[in-house]
Amino acid sequence: MLVQSRLGKFQRMAYVLGFDTPIEEIESKFEENLHVISLSTSADPDKGILLSRFFDDVQQRLDVEGGVRLRGSRPDIFETIPTEKVEQASRQSDATSLLTSSSNLCFVMMPFGQQFDKLYYEFIKPCVDQVGLTALRADEMRATGSIVEQIRVSIQQARLCIADVSQRNPNVLYEVGIAHTLGKPTILLARTAKDVPFDIAGLRAIIYDVDNLAQFRAELSRTIDATFGQDRLDEARCLIESGMYRAAVALLGIVLEHDLRFVIERNNIGLTGRIGPRPLTIAQSLRALGVAGMLGTDDEKALRKAVGIRNRAVHEVKELSRDEALLMLDTVQDFRNRYVNPTQDRF
Repeated sequence: MLVQSRLGKFQRMAYVLGFDTPIEEIESKFEENLHVISLSTSADPDKGILLSRFFDDVQQRLDVEGGVRLRGSRPDIFETIPTEKVEQASRQSDATSLLTSSSNLCFVMMPFGQQFDKLYYEFIKPCVDQVGLTALRADEMRATGSIVEQIRVSIQQARLCIADVSQRNPNVLYEVGIAHTLGKPTILLARTAKDVPFDIAGLRAIIYDVDNLAQFRAELSRTIDATFGQDRLDEARCLIESGMYRAAVALLGIVLEHDLRFVIERNNIGLTGRIGPRPLTIAQSLRALGVAGMLGTDDEKALRKAVGIRNRAVHEVKELSRDEALLMLDTVQDFRNRYVNPTQDRF
């Protein structure tokens, strides 16, 4: 009874932020069901800065723990990386690029209901699966805890987001805002152009006809393909020029992985984008093309070197040099020009 009563007291306890609060006051407030979190101004007297750091630390901890839980609950969606490396990557300034590179998650944001379920299960999921990604919607999450935090973490960990903004559903628009803030590539879907708010109209959007969903699936496939196309190479080039070499390499790894799967699918060499329930890894895709005799010896050697650079960035969270990032960029661009889109008609 004593333990149960104290647990109940703890669960109902309110938290209060204070500055330089004496220990005696903290203890007395605890007896009143108030947990005082005292921030010391000895290191920095600016209380605004202290509060900002405190909330940043709290949010980072939520992101780290949420990301680890998501990856542990759905290992089929993510590349196998030790938990401590995931935590280390989550705390880096280029966390988004590092986490995205080892993810095959496509987070889908849309209203719920029978009409949208048909679109999701019969068209979006198969289309996403075909390119080696795994679609996940909020109602498919089974973990306990705050659904809002789970959605935020899923968007953060996703390689791609798809959002159906039909009817301007406020929950979907809120989630699109999160994706936009995190810089996630997001494909918008809508039944009419009027459903797309003006301030996000610049994002990739597909206006679909519920009576012609077969055409919608083809358009979605092309748009996903374009999302991992030349624009991302240009983005990687900008990251290199900004000195963010590791982030650039992680991004280039995403493009290369997508292109390897595309070549496998297009040439029908006996594999899809998956082995069992798991998507092909970048190493498995490269090995499959090599075994099929589709790569020249020098090309395969260059690609393996590029994969090694990518793995050091993503698996080991290692800092990289400008030369390594430029070598990765040249290798990915060359592979795309020679094997993926030699006639420049892919899109």
